[in-house]
Amino acid sequence: MNLLLIAAAIALLVIVGAVLVRAIGGNITILDHWKQAWKFYSTWFLLLLAESPNIWNAAIAAGAFDVEAVPGEFAWMTRIASLGTFIVLYIKQLPKRPDMPEWVEK
Repeated sequence: MNLLLIAAAIALLVIVGAVLVRAIGGNITILDHWKQAWKFYSTWFLLLLAESPNIWNAAIAAGAFDVEAVPGEFAWMTRIASLGTFIVLYIKQLPKRPDMPEWVEK
């Protein structure tokens, strides 16, 4: 249930952010090369960063380290930050809309 609430909150934040950017005259679209995103080093790094708490806990369970496990809250914060970075990384920033009135630009 908590995971569903977190996902809904993230989706709501993205929608509100997009509406606010549109309201001030910006445009939000996805980059043209989004289908090749799985090939980029940044995508693989973000995936590794998101999974690092699981990898660390697996190494602890295997006996490689004698330390405490990664707290669940930190693991979820890392995953959410990685997802947010991925989303922000693949948003194309376009110039202001041409249909905006002159008084908005001043």
